[in-house]
Amino acid sequence: MSFVTFYFMNFINFPLLTCYFYRETCRGIVNSMIHRDEVKKLAELALLAVDDSELDTLTKEMDSILEYISEINSFTADIKNERKKPLLYNVMREDEVTNKESEYTERIMKEMPSTDGQYLKVKKIL
Repeated sequence: MSFVTFYFMNFINFPLLTCYFYRETCRGIVNSMIHRDEVKKLAELALLAVDDSELDTLTKEMDSILEYISEINSFTADIKNERKKPLLYNVMREDEVTNKESEYTERIMKEMPSTDGQYLKVKKIL
């Protein structure tokens, strides 16, 4: 028996309804994962007007979608813990100081048109 969980959300992402659908096999016959009453309830929650003639087709379509999702879930459950190490990683190196402390500070201060002690004055740009 495999379980599929769906959360139906409203416009501010609060769960309106949580539905648990399950699939059972009985003598080789697969039962429907979703029932007609559940589709009708979902249509009411989504504020959709659904006729009885459309209800059967929607039930079949949702059933096929749920079967597809259960197949995807079974596939991803098998490979969930397979890749433990990341494939990509950053190559790091140690920082090296290539100039002496305050080697360029004096030259920059002399070239600057306006200074205030150890600070450079620049025009305000907005």
